[in-house]
Amino acid sequence: MGCVQGPTETLQARLGVLALYYAPKLCSSLNELLGVSNINIELNKAVDFCKAQINTQNLSKEDKQALRQTYQQKLGDLVSWAFMLACLQQLNRNESTDEQKRVEKWTEEHFKAKLSNILQECPLKSTLLSGNQVESLIGKYTETIGDVEQTLPGENTELDEYLLKY
Repeated sequence: MGCVQGPTETLQARLGVLALYYAPKLCSSLNELLGVSNINIELNKAVDFCKAQINTQNLSKEDKQALRQTYQQKLGDLVSWAFMLACLQQLNRNESTDEQKRVEKWTEEHFKAKLSNILQECPLKSTLLSGNQVESLIGKYTETIGDVEQTLPGENTELDEYLLKY
């Protein structure tokens, strides 16, 4: 599944796999626990879009796997926001303060932004670079911009006298 860095990323990676491969079960759990059918509709829309992109793109096996991992990561992030939004909606269902309403609205905006990010078309394969191409491009850094001095004007490049003592 790629490298995950901490507990949040690990959770999102797991949620992304669940969303991509077990969306009906995940959505029914959300609905049963928190009663959020409107969020489920949006989640299903995102999952269907991701599956269609993965299956209809004419990609190599490696590129398809990379695309699948990208969508799993994005879906995991979306599901995290969906859970937060669902919990806030449940909390604010009966009575809520202005502050709670603001928090819910803020969370809803982030959820919509994550959803929008997923539903954007996948970048064209012709614009993506392979690892070797990126490495080559970075390797040509000085060739591309010239041999620029990488110090600030007036910067002292001498070692500090206190460091020289040790």
